[in-house]
Amino acid sequence: MYDQHSTPFSHSSSLIEGLLHVLEVPSHIRENKLLTNYNELIRCAKQNQLDVLCPDSSRSSFIITIPFPESANSFHIGLCMENHGYLIHYASDYLQKNNWIQLSTLNIHNVSCIEPMMDYLKKFIDYEIKWSDTVTTNT
Repeated sequence: MYDQHSTPFSHSSSLIEGLLHVLEVPSHIRENKLLTNYNELIRCAKQNQLDVLCPDSSRSSFIITIPFPESANSFHIGLCMENHGYLIHYASDYLQKNNWIQLSTLNIHNVSCIEPMMDYLKKFIDYEIKWSDTVTTNT
């Protein structure tokens, strides 16, 4: 009946409304919000002693990548963060293979949620490392 690889004739009304909302916001306001979110993510990462992949000069202002030590599992931590209501990128094969997570400034609607999110991230990483050390010591 319908070709599975064809373009749909209808679109989600929520998707269209979201797009219209974004387009109504002047571009300089959108860009300023993304830059504010990005700077706050970097500040909080440094405050929590988290590494950020890529030097400042070549980073995208939309996504930051946080590499984890070998004793912390990015998938487990990403799942914990998701269960606490934080939308982060962790499940792709590429991210799991490299033991990374990615945070997007596009997913952050309020800059005030960044510091608590990064504090949770640090706590989950510390817990994962401590748990890993305990398992290694007891085996």
